[in-house]
Amino acid sequence: MTNLSNLHPAKGATKRKKRVGRGQGSGWGTNAGRGGKGQTARTGSSIRPGFEGGQMPLQRRIPKRGFKNVCRVEYAEVTLEELVRVYPKGGTITLDSLKEKGLVTSTSTNLKILGDAELGAAYEITTHRITAPARTAIEGKGGSVHLLTAARQYRRITLGNISKKFPKKADAVIEVTPASLLAAGLLKTSEEAYEVVAAGTISGKYAVSAHRVSNTARLMIEGKGGRVSVLDPANDVLKINFDHLRSWFPRGGAVTPETLKKLGVLKGNQRVRLTDSGRVTQAWKVEVHQVGRLAKKKLEAAGGSVTVLPTR
Repeated sequence: MTNLSNLHPAKGATKRKKRVGRGQGSGWGTNAGRGGKGQTARTGSSIRPGFEGGQMPLQRRIPKRGFKNVCRVEYAEVTLEELVRVYPKGGTITLDSLKEKGLVTSTSTNLKILGDAELGAAYEITTHRITAPARTAIEGKGGSVHLLTAARQYRRITLGNISKKFPKKADAVIEVTPASLLAAGLLKTSEEAYEVVAAGTISGKYAVSAHRVSNTARLMIEGKGGRVSVLDPANDVLKINFDHLRSWFPRGGAVTPETLKKLGVLKGNQRVRLTDSGRVTQAWKVEVHQVGRLAKKKLEAAGGSVTVLPTR
């Protein structure tokens, strides 16, 4: 018969407290299971990666070479061998068609054709650059080559530059235009294309006009009560990701330019681009002007769909 005098826990339900630092015979003496003494034995202690006790760390001892050319123009390179493999019957080749086939990344802006392979069909190629042997091979088979101008290069202006050159004036909205930037010495000519990026901080209200503005910079400017005008319509793009969709549409549904305008996220005639950042939790029905390959793949795997709208 079970009563209060013979109740006891089930076997293995309880165990004795681990007693450390009680001599060598206990098995947990000297360092008490902490591995060492001093700093590493203390509660909450941590040593940052790369710290070598105060001596010159490895990442500072090794020599540094070279530099990063901020004016470098990147080209997505495609060989004639790849074109023959993907387009054996010839046809019209553009940067967009190569993106659809997966030969170049969805973020590529400039194209270069290389190689001197034997072609079995005629190709009409639109590219930014092409090597002489590749051009000879294409035109030798009755094809044609149309050269484009490389993607526009932008002078980078940071929010820190703007704050320094145009200090805060109470609650007044400060106009930042090509003319004012030229007068401040941030541009060489008033016709020079420039972009505004989110490096540094701002404290005042600014009305910024630029050919291109990063998403973070736009949010920082508008968060202070300012406004942004994009001078180049091709760059007036709102980038959204799956983290945004989770926040704005937690229960799924349709994501269209109209619904984004109702939320106050999309303004004017901005185009919308969906990127692959974040986690997909709902089967959203998305309508955007641009979408990355990986973003489309992730959304369709979750049961959603993507419709690419025509670009205005």
